[in-house]
Amino acid sequence: MTSPHDPVYAVRPLEPEEDRPLATLVTQWRRKRDLPRETTQPLLAALAETGTEFVVLVDTGPNTVVGCLQLDRRAHDSTPPGQSMLRIAAAATDPRGGYRLGFLLTLWARHYAAQCGYTGLLCEVPLRHPTDSVAGRLARHLQEGLGWKHAGVTKALDDSRFTVARMTTGAEIHPTLPVFVASTVPVLPVTPRQETVS
Repeated sequence: MTSPHDPVYAVRPLEPEEDRPLATLVTQWRRKRDLPRETTQPLLAALAETGTEFVVLVDTGPNTVVGCLQLDRRAHDSTPPGQSMLRIAAAATDPRGGYRLGFLLTLWARHYAAQCGYTGLLCEVPLRHPTDSVAGRLARHLQEGLGWKHAGVTKALDDSRFTVARMTTGAEIHPTLPVFVASTVPVLPVTPRQETVS
């Protein structure tokens, strides 16, 4: 039970038994947004993969999952020298779950990355083909609505068969964020000896 002073949302690690229910939720959310079926496949594959780290955004009133995000702490060859980037992937939100949940997840991720000592966030927008309007819409939303920067088009980090638009944004502490979003995700300081992914 929440009190009037508790944050409206909370971010917590995904529990192992929640993989399948979350996969079902995400599929429903994508359908509600009229997104092509294949846009859900990378997220479902990540959920099925052992050792992936997911966090969920919970509406604390009804205690309902309204969003999710995958965290990848490994270092990447594409990271600029002298920087450390926390890669995020597989973001999804409930279209009827509340106002600007994607923005809230981005704010939390930037805040969390800064707490861990990362200099920024990296994400990839999959391009199914050169004129992919769905990916283009998402990339524009990240840039215009959430302040991300377009860092070029390249091969996907985890599957070189696919091309992606690489997007970055800085890590930043938001002092007032805990008033709105509680977090129980362990703060793990970035280490210089993380496994590098090419």
